[in-house]
This record gives sequence, C-alpha cells and structure tokens, in this order.
Amino acid sequence: MNKIIREPLIHFLLIGALLFLVYSNINDSLPQEDNQITITQTEIDNINSKFIKAKGREPSKEEASKLLEDYIKEEVLFKEALSKGLNKNDNTIKLHLAKKMQYVLDDLSVVPAPSEDDLKNFLKNNTNLFKESGSISFNQVVFTKTEDIQEANTFLKRLKSSKSSKKSTIGKKVELDQKSIKKIFGTEFAKKIFSLPLHTWQGPIKTKHGLHLVFIHSKSDGKVPELSKIKDRVKYQYKKKKQEELNKKFYNNLAKRYEIIIQDKKQI
Repeated sequence: MNKIIREPLIHFLLIGALLFLVYSNINDSLPQEDNQITITQTEIDNINSKFIKAKGREPSKEEASKLLEDYIKEEVLFKEALSKGLNKNDNTIKLHLAKKMQYVLDDLSVVPAPSEDDLKNFLKNNTNLFKESGSISFNQVVFTKTEDIQEANTFLKRLKSSKSSKKSTIGKKVELDQKSIKKIFGTEFAKKIFSLPLHTWQGPIKTKHGLHLVFIHSKSDGKVPELSKIKDRVKYQYKKKKQEELNKKFYNNLAKRYEIIIQDKKQI
C-alpha cells in the first residue's frame, strides 16, 4: 500500500481530482445569469421604434434582423467589457452612467400634482421666474466717439434750454423691452435708463456704441401676470423645483452609504 501511495501517477491523479472538485464548486457558485443575455419584446420594440423615428418607416425583415444582431453584439461586448473591468477609471463611462443614474432618480422621485393653492404660493414666492420684461420708449442722440464728451454735454444743454415743441423728436426713436435693451446696449445702460425721469433730455450715458443723450417718452416696469394666464408655466417650474428637492434628498441618502476621502495634494 505504501508503494502505491508513493507512485507519481497516483499523486497526479489525486491532485487532478482535487483541482476538478475546487473548479466545480467555484463554477457552481457563479450566477448563471452573468452569461445570459435576454432580449425582451419591449427591447425589440424600442429598437424598431428608433429606426422608425430616424427613417420614417418600418424596418424590413432583413433590416430588423440586422438591428437585432447589432443590439446583441453590443450587449455581448458590453458584458465582456464589464468582466474585463474596462468600465473602471474611464471618465466618459463615469459621466454616462452618472447621467443615467440621474434619470433613474427622476423616475423614482415622483412629484405629486400641485393644488391650486400650491401654485398660488409658488408664484407668490418665485415672482422672479415669471416677471415680464418692462418696456421703454425714448429718442436718442449718439456721439460715436467717447472722447466727444464735451460736445455731448454742450448739445445736451442746448436741448434742455430749447423752447421748441419738437425737441423730443430729435434723434432716433427706440421702443424696446428691457431684455432687448440689455442685449443691445448693455446691463448698465438698461439699469440707468429705467431710473431716469420722463419728458426731459438726460445723459450722456456711455455704452460700447458711444455717448447717448436720451429723452424718455414712456416706460413700464415688468410685472407678474395672473396665475390663470401662466398656469402651465407655473406648474412646470413648480414640478421642476420639487423634483430638484426630492433628487437632492435622495442623493444625500445615497451619499451616506459612502465614505468620501479627499486627498490633500501635499500629502500625495
């Protein structure tokens, strides 16, 4: 018996049997679904829907078969990439997955339909979101060279001292809303011109266009419309804000699961 145990062939067979047993146990412990790719009818419908949206028609049998083949290929390569750890340390994949997770949060954080009182209170507390742009009507004389400040001031004195009934019509007339004024002349000009008195020449006001002398005919401050006129906009902004609040709460709960360590560059 001792002679048999010392035989190299017996040793080889015993080691082989042991390795087979270990491999079998490890293999059995692996989830079988890791090697399965199940394509549902919903996924097939989605594949075909994308084709219809892009081409404006149903795919032919050959095209549908090719679309499905490409989808399966993508799934195979995706699973293989995950098994090889290719998803790690890839910023593009991180961003894509993070964005996809954001969509998941949006789906999970369902915002209840707001009541009439909810919308009224939201409008009252967020007037800046719905305030309409003010408007203004004025005549202007522009000195295109900013060094012409003395000439502009001299002309302004002449306009102010003039007794002519037509002095308010000198120059070019402008009628725009506040947003357009900011866009064309700049924020500072818009802020200044809306603060000036009516029916008198004022200036000069400096912009990128030059030095402006202005005579303001009329102006109106922006106001918030009634809820009935902008109900859909208020409802959209209400849901958007509530969605952001729910997502933030959801994220904060998720973040508690992780220990965040920020290394000091000096210590690296």
